[in-house]
Amino acid sequence: MQQESRKIFINRRDQNILFPSNAIKTSKYNMLNFFPKAILLQFMRIANIYFLVTAVLQSMPLLSPLAPFSAISPLVFVLAVSLFREMLEDYRKHRNDDMINEQVALLYNNYVFQKIQWKEIRVGDIVQVLEDFTIPADLCILRTSDENGQCFLETSNLDGERNLKTKYAIAEIQEQMIHGKFSDLAGELQCDKPNNRIHKFQGMLQVDLKQYPISNNNILLRGTTIKNTKWVVGLVVYTGHDCKIIKSQGKMRYKTTHIERALNIIVVVILILQAGACIALSFFTAYNYNPLNFEGKPQFIYIYPDQDKNGPVVTAVISYFSNFLLLNSMVPISLIISLETLKYLQTTWMEFDDQMQSENQPFRVLNTMIHEELGKIEYVFTDKTGTLTSNNMEFRQCCIKGIAYSNGDLLEIFKSDNIMNDLELDKYINFFLCIIICHNVIVDEKLNEFQGSSPDEVALVKAAFNHGFKFLKRTNNSIFIKVREQLLVYEYICEFEFTSDRKRMSMVVKDMQTEQLLLFCKGADNIIWRRLDMRKHQEQELQMSQVSLKKYSKEGLRTLCLTYKQLDEIYFQDWQKQYRALQNEVALDPEAANKLKEHESILEHELMLLGITALEDKLQEDVPEVIKSLHEAGIKVWMLTGDKMETAENIGHLCHLIDESTKCFRVNQEDQESILMRFKKISRSIQTYEKITKKTNRVKKNQLLQQQLQWLREQSSINSQIRSVHKMKINQMSVKSEGSENHSAKEIKRTFALIVEGDSIYYLLHSEKIQEEFLKIIPKCRTVICCRSTPNQKAEIVGLVKKNLKSITLAIGDGGNDVSMIQESHIGVGILGKEGNQAAMNSDYFFCQFKHLWRLLFIHGRWNLYRTSYFVNYFFFKNILFTFQQFYFAFFNAFSSQSFYEDGYLLNFNTLITAVAPVYYGVFDQDLDVQDSFIKSQLPRVYSEFKYHKLFGRRAFAKWYVSGLLCSALVFFVTKQIYLIQVNSESGRVDGLWQLSISSYWSSVFIVFMVIISDSNQFTWVTFLAYGPLSILAFFPVFTLAWNEFQSETKHYAFDWLGNAKFFIVITLIVGTVFIFKRVVNIWQQLEYPTVIDKVRKEKQELDEIVEQSLPPGSSRQELSELEFPISIENQVQGVYNLSHNMGQQRDM
Repeated sequence: MQQESRKIFINRRDQNILFPSNAIKTSKYNMLNFFPKAILLQFMRIANIYFLVTAVLQSMPLLSPLAPFSAISPLVFVLAVSLFREMLEDYRKHRNDDMINEQVALLYNNYVFQKIQWKEIRVGDIVQVLEDFTIPADLCILRTSDENGQCFLETSNLDGERNLKTKYAIAEIQEQMIHGKFSDLAGELQCDKPNNRIHKFQGMLQVDLKQYPISNNNILLRGTTIKNTKWVVGLVVYTGHDCKIIKSQGKMRYKTTHIERALNIIVVVILILQAGACIALSFFTAYNYNPLNFEGKPQFIYIYPDQDKNGPVVTAVISYFSNFLLLNSMVPISLIISLETLKYLQTTWMEFDDQMQSENQPFRVLNTMIHEELGKIEYVFTDKTGTLTSNNMEFRQCCIKGIAYSNGDLLEIFKSDNIMNDLELDKYINFFLCIIICHNVIVDEKLNEFQGSSPDEVALVKAAFNHGFKFLKRTNNSIFIKVREQLLVYEYICEFEFTSDRKRMSMVVKDMQTEQLLLFCKGADNIIWRRLDMRKHQEQELQMSQVSLKKYSKEGLRTLCLTYKQLDEIYFQDWQKQYRALQNEVALDPEAANKLKEHESILEHELMLLGITALEDKLQEDVPEVIKSLHEAGIKVWMLTGDKMETAENIGHLCHLIDESTKCFRVNQEDQESILMRFKKISRSIQTYEKITKKTNRVKKNQLLQQQLQWLREQSSINSQIRSVHKMKINQMSVKSEGSENHSAKEIKRTFALIVEGDSIYYLLHSEKIQEEFLKIIPKCRTVICCRSTPNQKAEIVGLVKKNLKSITLAIGDGGNDVSMIQESHIGVGILGKEGNQAAMNSDYFFCQFKHLWRLLFIHGRWNLYRTSYFVNYFFFKNILFTFQQFYFAFFNAFSSQSFYEDGYLLNFNTLITAVAPVYYGVFDQDLDVQDSFIKSQLPRVYSEFKYHKLFGRRAFAKWYVSGLLCSALVFFVTKQIYLIQVNSESGRVDGLWQLSISSYWSSVFIVFMVIISDSNQFTWVTFLAYGPLSILAFFPVFTLAWNEFQSETKHYAFDWLGNAKFFIVITLIVGTVFIFKRVVNIWQQLEYPTVIDKVRKEKQELDEIVEQSLPPGSSRQELSELEFPISIENQVQGVYNLSHNMGQQRDM
């Protein structure tokens, strides 16, 4: 037990010397270890080790046919950029550390408080914190400026909550320090070892042989701020990295994407292919070297001289490594840094999207490496309160003693000025007394408003205030309230706080007028109901209360049961004695906490029901529309909430998780066998529904076909049919043929929803048999709603789906209870809400409203998916095209490992010439105009097809790989054949290796540019800048002419090839052939195998034609482009397009 706690000696620095200082260090390096430590960190990447080995091999003259700088300089550049980035980041951390550590605090020393820096504070010190100052370390409160030992705290730096919280000094110590000196304070504090539980603290303070239990109510955490209190004096408990705020800062989670995983495999495949090519070339090298194959002498005596004693095997090994260096650009070093640059720019571009921001709240990206996963989401798990709803509670109705009341009803009842003396109003008075006594709301006197961590409590206290019951303040031992003008004081005895496990809160107080001990308790109905004393309630009263409870739940209102109990003073004193003993035990042994909870629960039985409150929490803006779009995109949306089944189901209907075509299956059994049987029955029911629906739709389809044929016979001519479509006005666009009007001919779509509650969730997560049945059902369900779920259960449900269905998951929530779910999912999204920013700070992306999820997925997610996929595919394509010409060249240089490219051209192909264009495409290209209202309405459909189409994978890579091989062969062999025709230049030089090399190089560069330009979907001035000055012009004339001025192999040929007709013939012929072939293939694919993008573009084009012909005479195309259509009209326009398309098919029939 002792090893689980720490002992602190008050005012004894010499005995607390083993504890860490209060200095914070977030930096990783110092002046001495920066270079070795940072370099070691860089070479923990396998890719950097590969490039280091390549650079070392290239530095060996025996093995390398290339200049060492062509491998060393790129590696040095990449490492230099990485080290510079590390240095800047660490320098910022050093600056931030210094700013924090050098802040001023007040330390009690020599009978006065003296200024010291934060970093000089030690455990056991006594420090003073003034109003509006930040707490420098975790403190145990000894005294406050308030005579009752009360102080107020803002914890926004800790949990994001700006509402004030109340903390208390230990009453006995507060009283002692009023009359004594801190220098006389001697003793010790035994408490938990440092941990990250910011809402938990257990300790025992011993002063003058007296023991005082310490709880979280007596602790001030580092980083929080004193408010509405002149000063606080506290004992330092935890310092520096032992502070709870530091402990609670989780490490950065590393998540991988499907592209990254596929990329790792493809890189391995390429390395194997590279090794295979090198082995083949080394074999041919050994064959050419072996004198036995060529009458006792090597075939090429000038390459393999007689005095070379290496032998065929050694020559083959040398050849292997030489060719390995020549072909190493198949996996270019620039890929890694280009991909990191791409992700950084994508992040910046996303954060600049002003449509992702509202209410002056930013959209932020905390994980820059997973953008493309946003385009592959299959399951969305969402919290309810504060995520789907606004978390803005309003008191609507209540039920008191079985009778339902609205707000207006209560105002009529409380018209009497003398409420307290009206015996008929007794039941209402106790109801509201429970509301204004049993809570953790405080009054901010400066702002003159109620503040609390729970919006429910604040709404209830406000409602009581409006009905004449005013909460004034709460001190360390008293609660002050006012009913109309009558001041009432209740002695505060103890409190049992609300937790997600308890789902209730209780408070014991003493009425100072009647000396009666009272326990007020409020909580969830399923918890409270089984703790009621049924003998003291009328059966009709409970039945009517249950009716009201179900009514409120069906209306989507948040319900809370209020109860109370009169306590016998002698019984309570015995209970309290045991309770304090258990508190002391828990302070010394945290494992005894369960005993304390059981003892608390003893009082919370035989309760009297006072009533039920009903709060309304309205849906956030556009929530139903967003969820409808998610369903259209084939994304299954699950709601995981702590609310009861009826409330959750009603919210499901309101936000379109459930619609009129959805069959709901409810699972709320309490034993394992019943739950298993229920799931099996649901599985059979779904199969039956599917069979019936399939047969019914077959009959409906035949009926529709007959009606369409009949409709065709009744038409006079094809032209009249077309004219009738074109004459439809935009605001009345609906399909009015007999076949479409006949609802009996419509196809039936049956969807299913599963609603699971309480104990069923527990058994679902812990029974393999139930899990097996559950996993069979959920792929067929439109949605799953889990009610009464705890934070851990939310995370376990997400993990269950992620593990067993192998689907990409996204979790979204706004509160601390959603953090575990957010961290468990592939992508975590936080919402900045009224419950703080814990969810946001632990997420990958965060914004302020649920509606922004639509744009995050359907626009940024899909864009980043296809952009990143194209970027990686294109990167490999251009390097295969470039590198395999070296492989072909080996068969024409006697396998001598001669480089086909000059070193400067080889070095700059990836790092300079072709670097900008793919990055621009990966950040800015747009395949659809998402500002257009019709295109916008089609994005869920586009997303649905995109996420299942593997834009990057084995098949896509194979297509690009083969394309690179074919283009590489075309460039090399066509160039070679043309240059066999010898034509002397004006300088008298004949064509040779470098003319062939430069022509192939130019052809390769222009093919690479032609491919990306022809694949681009958007052309703006930024496109021109990226593809023009920063790409093509950077190659020629900037690089080409500048490089030829240096001492290079091609210097003497600088202008020969520009005056050589063969040079231009080669480029025109090769690039033109590739362009024509690519266009033909693209057109054929659009006609025979159109993608969803092709279909949407065609629909948009035909829609514009229909709309244009429907405009009044004289209308311009500008008016057409400015026309805006609401979503409902878009669907009707789509129907018109489908009708005209169907008529064309019918004419073909």
